[in-house]
Formats: sequence, C-alpha cells, structure tokens
Amino acid sequence: MRGYSKILLPILGIFFLAGCNNSTAPTPIEQYIFLSHFYVSADPVVQEVMPDILNLDLSGYELIFLGGDLTHSTTSQDANIQYVDSIFDLGNSKVIWATGNHDYSNPEKIPEYTGRPLFYSFNKGGITFIVLDTQDSSCHMVGDQLKMIKQITDTISESSHLVILHHKLIWLYEHPEMRKFQKITNGKICDNTWCLNPNNFYPDVYPFLRQVQHRGIKVVCVAGDLGLNAKEFQFKDNEGIQFIASGVKPGDEDNKILVFEHNIKKRSLSWYFQDL
Repeated sequence: MRGYSKILLPILGIFFLAGCNNSTAPTPIEQYIFLSHFYVSADPVVQEVMPDILNLDLSGYELIFLGGDLTHSTTSQDANIQYVDSIFDLGNSKVIWATGNHDYSNPEKIPEYTGRPLFYSFNKGGITFIVLDTQDSSCHMVGDQLKMIKQITDTISESSHLVILHHKLIWLYEHPEMRKFQKITNGKICDNTWCLNPNNFYPDVYPFLRQVQHRGIKVVCVAGDLGLNAKEFQFKDNEGIQFIASGVKPGDEDNKILVFEHNIKKRSLSWYFQDL
C-alpha cells in the first residue's frame, strides 16, 4: 500500500490544485468610464478642465469615453486641443471622443490628434461601438454617417451589444415616451448650434436599432450633453433599447460620472452613476 500511496498523493494534489485554480480564477470584467461637459472657463484663450476630472485616476479603465464639450472652445486654437491632448492622450486607442458643439470650431483638427474620423465604429470584447458626430448636419444622420449606421446594423450578428456614443441627446426629440424629459438636455430644442436640433433620428435611425434589438443584440445609446439641468439619465423604452446620458457642471456638489462594467465571459454590460 505504501507504493500506491506515493503515487496517489501527488495525483490527488494535482487535482486539488487544479480545482482551486478553477474556483479562484478571476472573472474577466473590464471597466469603462464616460466623462462629458467638463469645461470650466469661457475664455477663448484660457481653456480649463474641471479639477475634479483632472484628479481622476483613469489608469484602471479599459476604455475612456469623452462625451464632448471638453473645453469651451476645444479646437479654436492649437493650444486648446494640445492642452486636452496633454490630459487624455487623444491618440490612445482606449480614448474615444464623441465631439460636442464646444469642440467644433475647427473639427478638422480632431483627426490630427485622434488618428480617427469624427464618426466611426469599432469592436471590443464582443461589443460593437458606434461613435457619432451629432454636430454634423445639425443633429441629422445623413450621408456617409447614415450609411455607416445602416451597414453596421444590417450586418451585426455576433456582438452581445451595440453601444452608440454621441454628444447631443438626439433621441429626446419626438420620442413619444420621453417628451417629458426634454428639459434635461443642456441645450433646448432650437436651431442654434448649441441646441438639440430637430432631427431625423426616429424616422431614419431608430428603425435600424429596433431591428438589431429584435435580433437579440442589446442596443444602448449614450449621450454627453448633460450636466446643467441634470447629472444622470437612463430610460428603457418599450422596445428594450436603453438611453443613457451623463455630464457635469463646474462647482456643483452633485456631479456624477458614468461607469460601465463589461463581463466578457458572460457577455453582459451594466453601468452605474458614481459621485464625482
């Protein structure tokens, strides 16, 4: 029996260690952060980002979403966008910038720093992301931008989620279930560049998103033109599509940031608003 004991004990030890390793294996969860509307100064020369944003430790986030309005005039001068680049490293592939109206003085400068166009798509961990330019064509999705949306929504099949990142809350306009929330957006509904412009989201974009949702791929729209009238917003409509918005206002004590948790193994995406 001694001979068998010498053989069995190491074998049992291997199985025990293997069982321990499986039970303690970390769950592959990635965190993404969404930050928006965090400029301080209205001075066209001296551009500032909120100190609370500057003090954030962003090193642990796999993706950093910038929802627009990074400074008061982000692209009006080279020094302004260079200042933002020094903070966020805009060319880093993990930094995703959906441009806002305060970023749009010279939008052609943005690809020079990001290395990406103003609207595009990418995939990460089983999620398809679309970045929109809601300043183009006054919040209307037209031309190549609409073609991109259609192409992606026509062909998407393997992703667990379709996440659409943008600045203006274009889905607030003429949504039958969200009319009562229209005052939360920073800009009222009007034709000015800083407003939520009347647009074609529901006749021309929403049907594509609904088709994706019906195929079992969860659709999440995330906007950044918030902070003056509300710090957080989320709503699920009758189709199951999620609409989220987040933004801050300098000097307010109730500012919040938006954090996503992506469980790659379980193909789940959750989010919460965290005090800044």
